[in-house]
Order: sequence, then C-alpha cells, then structure tokens
Amino acid sequence: MRWMVQGLGVALTALVVGTSPAVVEAQDPPGSAEEAGLRGVVLDGRSGQGVASAFVVLADEGRGVITDARGRFRGLEVAPGAVALEVRALGYGQELFFFSLEEAAEELEIILEPDPVLLEGITVMHDRIRSRRRAVGVSARSFDEERLQRSAAFDVVEFLRMETPTTVVPCGGRGGSCVIARGRMVEPEVYIDEIRAFGGLSQLQMYRPWELHLVETYAGGRQIRAYTVQFMEQLARRPQALLPIFAP
Repeated sequence: MRWMVQGLGVALTALVVGTSPAVVEAQDPPGSAEEAGLRGVVLDGRSGQGVASAFVVLADEGRGVITDARGRFRGLEVAPGAVALEVRALGYGQELFFFSLEEAAEELEIILEPDPVLLEGITVMHDRIRSRRRAVGVSARSFDEERLQRSAAFDVVEFLRMETPTTVVPCGGRGGSCVIARGRMVEPEVYIDEIRAFGGLSQLQMYRPWELHLVETYAGGRQIRAYTVQFMEQLARRPQALLPIFAP
C-alpha cells in the first residue's frame, strides 16, 4: 500500500493518522522493536519523475537521508508518534510535512512542486560556471550536489582528501592547512560563494558536504571554490555574470 503527501510550502501541515493519506513502512532494525524505518520516494509534481538528491530530514533532530537517482530513500529511523519531515531540493524550495506514525504501511510518497523560474535559473548558472571553469586554462575538477550529499566525509576538507588526489598537510609555522601541488607545499586560495575565504581550508572545514551544491578544484587544489545551496538558489533567482577566474 502506498500513501501520498503533497504540499504547498513550508506552512503546509499534513496531518496523517491511521489510514489518512501519507505513508510510512514499519521496518524494525536489528535489535529494536520500537522504531520504524521510513522509506519512500520524492516525486516532481508536474512530471511525476523522481527527484534526485532531495534531502529528507527529521525536522526536530536534523537527521536525514538523500534520495537516489530515482528519488527513492530509506533507512530513516523514527519512533512511533508525531513526525515532522522537512524535504528540500534545489529548484523545488522546501516543504514541511507533519503526520502521526501509528501503523505500518509500505511507502511514503512525497510530491514536490517545481519552481520553473528557479529551475531555469539553475540551468543558466550551471552553464556559466561550467564555461568559466573551461576557460581558466588549468586542470579543474568539479563535484556536484549528488556527489557531495552521498559522501561519508564529515566535512568538505575530508571530502577533498577522499575524492581527489589533493594531499592536505599542516602549513607548519604558518598555521592552518596547506596542499601539496606539483611537489610544493602551498596554501590554497579558497572561495566560498564567490568571496575569498581568508581562513582558507580551516574555514572550508566548517562546512558539511551536504551543505554545498558544488565544489571546484583548480591546479591540483591550489584554488578551491565552494558554493552553498542557499547561494546557488539566490543566483538562480537572479542570474548574474560571474567574475573571471585567474589561473592559480
């Protein structure tokens, strides 16, 4: 059996009790009969297609899971009773759903309504960022939201250690962290949301991978540029020209 919840925005309250329209499936994890594992799918309200890389979070606790390429999620353990789920995806805004988990069901189906203007803006900004990256003239790598959200890394610096050849080492007497690039120890230029982060990697380390929409590395890590989800949404609503990147 599948139940559906559909929202209109953060102010929405969908109360689900007993057989009302929303769904959860009881999946007792090993050694526990008290908690149920939520599973379900997040769908685009217009196309009916799954929404990849949507973040499904227990609003009161901050714990969450990421949808896969088909929009599916599972393994979010919750105790029976009142549940508040926050679902957010770039291009769809943010939805908040309230329901009561009392009975087992098979699957939760969440409908998100896309924002066509926002989606178009995201496409425009992605094209501009990609064009700028290709014009720099040095080796560059990029990591999108799906790659970031699925990482097991605790912070973005750990993500770079795990996902790139970048070697991060202490800067010695200067303090902070450096990278080994072309056999030399250098302190990388770090930009967060197009603003120079003078704290370098120490400032970047304050971010979790799922908080970012895109990360770029240039010249073996000599320059790192990170873009938060909130910043990308701002750019998407008001697309603008980007400052040129000078080869590090």
